[in-house]
Amino acid sequence: MIRLRRPPVLQYHEELFVPNASLSAINEGWDAFCSQHSSAVDGDIVHVLGVHRNGCGGATIQVAKSSYRFHAVRDLGIKPLGVKGICMNNNDAYLCGLRSGEVGVYPNQWEFAPSGMVEPFETPEKAMQRELEEETGLRLKSPPIAIALLFDEIASSWEIVYRLDVKGTLRRGEEEYNTLGWFDLKSFPTPMSPPAMQLKSLL
Repeated sequence: MIRLRRPPVLQYHEELFVPNASLSAINEGWDAFCSQHSSAVDGDIVHVLGVHRNGCGGATIQVAKSSYRFHAVRDLGIKPLGVKGICMNNNDAYLCGLRSGEVGVYPNQWEFAPSGMVEPFETPEKAMQRELEEETGLRLKSPPIAIALLFDEIASSWEIVYRLDVKGTLRRGEEEYNTLGWFDLKSFPTPMSPPAMQLKSLL
């Protein structure tokens, strides 16, 4: 995990990233994935080509546009860029969500909410705001603060972690989580996903 003192910088490469693999095999793998995950939808994603520290507590992320199906099939080297939020309320409790059994990774496990993928040419901050509103019904009181960058080895994704100051009434979205709730440091729900266990060190 890379702790951040300032926001990471994204540098886009113009070329669409396509893995060196048989497209027919990829399509077969995608069909098999969809048969197990009925809500899966293909689309453009942001693939991370590389990450390096750039001094003064920051990091530069080299990215290119790619396709979600290349990631879903696995073992093709696709590493999507995602965002994760850590929300705390006035009672010193943190927002956690129980992931749906339909999601591709960590089904029926708890994580800090919200989380999601960055869309091509969308700023990570805008992605974080979008995921917050879509998944929880909450809104930002102030801009999100980037505090860490981590690589999720199981999901094969890079995640920018933000501290969020939020307002509004908690409302669960329809797909990502089965339930949402506020938990203090002594009462975190189980089982928590491996990335969530990593994020606990940031609290």
